[in-house]
Amino acid sequence: MATSASTGLARLACLLIAIGGGACGARPSERAANANASRDARSQAAGLPSFAVGTTREYHLELSSNVRIAANAPPVDFTLRARFTVTPLVVPRGSGAIDEALQVRVLDAEPGSSTGDAAAFAGLVRELAAGFLLERSTGSVRSLRMAPNASAFAVSIARTLGAELQLGGSEGTTGTWSATESDATGTYRVEYQRLAKPETFSKKKRAYDALELKGRGADGARLSVAPEVVESEGRLELVGGGLQALTYREKLKTRLLGSGEAVAETSLSMNFTRDVPAQGITEYAALRASTTDHFDAVTGQDQRKNNAELERSRIGDFTFESAIAELAQLNGSGPPLLLADSSRETPAARALREQRLVRNNRAFSALSAILASDESSVPRALAELAQHPDARSFVLDALASAGSASTQAALLRMTDDASLSESIRQRAVASIIRIKAPSPATVQALLGWLGERSRRGTSAIYGLGTMVRLLRAAGQTALAEQVSQALGERLRRTTDGIERTHLLRGIANTGDAALLSDVLPLLTSPDASLRGAAALALRLMTGPNVDQLLAERILKEQSAVALLDAIDAAKPRAPSSALSRALSEVALHSADSQARYRSVKLLGSWADSEPEVRPVLSQVALHDAAEDVRRAAQSAAEKS
Repeated sequence: MATSASTGLARLACLLIAIGGGACGARPSERAANANASRDARSQAAGLPSFAVGTTREYHLELSSNVRIAANAPPVDFTLRARFTVTPLVVPRGSGAIDEALQVRVLDAEPGSSTGDAAAFAGLVRELAAGFLLERSTGSVRSLRMAPNASAFAVSIARTLGAELQLGGSEGTTGTWSATESDATGTYRVEYQRLAKPETFSKKKRAYDALELKGRGADGARLSVAPEVVESEGRLELVGGGLQALTYREKLKTRLLGSGEAVAETSLSMNFTRDVPAQGITEYAALRASTTDHFDAVTGQDQRKNNAELERSRIGDFTFESAIAELAQLNGSGPPLLLADSSRETPAARALREQRLVRNNRAFSALSAILASDESSVPRALAELAQHPDARSFVLDALASAGSASTQAALLRMTDDASLSESIRQRAVASIIRIKAPSPATVQALLGWLGERSRRGTSAIYGLGTMVRLLRAAGQTALAEQVSQALGERLRRTTDGIERTHLLRGIANTGDAALLSDVLPLLTSPDASLRGAAALALRLMTGPNVDQLLAERILKEQSAVALLDAIDAAKPRAPSSALSRALSEVALHSADSQARYRSVKLLGSWADSEPEVRPVLSQVALHDAAEDVRRAAQSAAEKS
């Protein structure tokens, strides 16, 4: 396993722990309940990868990952190539929910490139070669057992492999089904679909549960994180029930406790090479007795320790003064760091700009970490901003990125500081509504802004809408409900059409189906802007009737602008027959070319799971009057 020369295995392990790798999962009682529920709900696993007792299956493995703390620090990369073996063990009767045990060994592990930490890598290789025990129940991994002193790094890799040796849930009659599984990051909901090729399935993670950590934070609140699934795509191929090949890639985004976001991209492939006679196999009971379960969460103290290490790694050699100086120099002179259109930029100019951008990102990451970890730096940052208001705007972004209670309080004070310019106060507001882990004080402040006839009041609506989701994901359900109810109450009370439109678009950020009754009357408002905003409010809501309501709005909408809003509301939703039919009707018959274009693009992304849209795409590709719509339909039809 290789990391960049500037990092090393220790820092990578820290990153993996901080984003949940090898650290989080359901508690034992929850896993047992899930296992029993799963077993009662299905009679057999749908194509479950099977392993015959007495035979060891050998695979070639390639695993790569890229971890980045948002966009403000160089990534940490690693790659592992190895062969690994899977040997099923005989599980005695009376083993509870466990119906299968697999002994897994990772052998001949090689780093993808040279590493500057050969001793640490050699230790990791020894741990993986010693193997681990996977206990499964009805297709899903319920326990991962390793040596009591196993490193978090080795546990993370073991859990990543274990996650791919499961295919849980019940297929039913549709060929598509959902299950609850766990991997190196935590417990998640996954969707499987049987493909046209026999014994072949697609796999897509939908969402992680909020990961509750043992212990509490310094303020006594329960610690939790909720990874966001940005991308997920996998494919499993079985032969005679045995796993033959697997490919999987994903991109996850996780809010770190107290310091920005981590973005992790992982790809993995497994390919069967041969069956070999089982050798050197330990009896199940003996192996279980010599190992401990590594599915439990880390303690809050461990999490804070890991975050502190992350902050130090982000700061590096920077001080507050040197980070400010570097950012001031890079942002105060020379060409812009970001260009709206770089097509005319020469290669030499692009290379120079990208070098400056890397320097800027490192300095910004360091400043954010300093502000998050050292409260005394916050007044100094405000002083810099007061002395150089036009040349220190990056300080506002760093305060928001830091996300600590003290930086949030400082931003809130700035919004009422008459000594600051209106533009600075507005930028402070914009920074506040982008905070990923809002403190209770920040939430209450924004609630106080509701109803203000000002840009701050409007911004509060959108910020609070997003905060409902963030708070719910972090386990702060009572506060999330308070915010959601406040938005709904304001929508019911106000008669101002513009404020209503903003409130509906803010509610669109909540995904709270409890607000559906407040939205419903406005779906048929005589005001087209309200109808469009009401349709958008449905975009993240769940419930048995939401897709049908949105489909009806798409079919009946006469306003071109409101129709585009309704189509946009369908984008983040899972494909459904009701929405596919409505969008197909728009793609074929709408008088508005932009509505047809957006419908075609969305139908194209759904073609694999909604095959009835393929003839629609082919028809549009042949007959639509607009060239760009025909091209989009042709491209979508060729990919489906």
